[in-house]
Amino acid sequence: MEAFLRFVNVFAAGIAAGGMSLTAAANPAKQRLPEREAAQLHVETSRYADKFLPAAVVVALLAGIVVLITDSDLSHGSRVWLAWGLAANLAVSIPSMAINLPINRRLDEAYRGGTVPADVRATLRRWSRVHAFRTLCGLVAFAAYLLSFTLD
Repeated sequence: MEAFLRFVNVFAAGIAAGGMSLTAAANPAKQRLPEREAAQLHVETSRYADKFLPAAVVVALLAGIVVLITDSDLSHGSRVWLAWGLAANLAVSIPSMAINLPINRRLDEAYRGGTVPADVRATLRRWSRVHAFRTLCGLVAFAAYLLSFTLD
């Protein structure tokens, strides 16, 4: 069972890191679009990403926690890298819940109402900065989980 949970941990972290990386890669193009189109692109892509990225991060986090608690055969190095992965996963989750998801909801509501907030450029820049941090943390989490998995 532990091997399956380890696989789920690494797989979910990989899905999250990959999805965040693809989103980050599109951000420069979004910044060059006119405000209404930039908001539209953000809203449309967020609707899809917000359905699977938070779930992937949570699954990776929960699987990692269960492995750390229940697998008594983990080597010291494996435990250390698993703990780093968990910390990096938390560093993805906290700004996501506190900043990026509320921005996504605000832009979605405004866009559905037929308007674009006057501060859409500044809002998207803030979202992008936080997302860059989340992406880096997601990549660190994936790498740490992968190292933990291979060291065991």
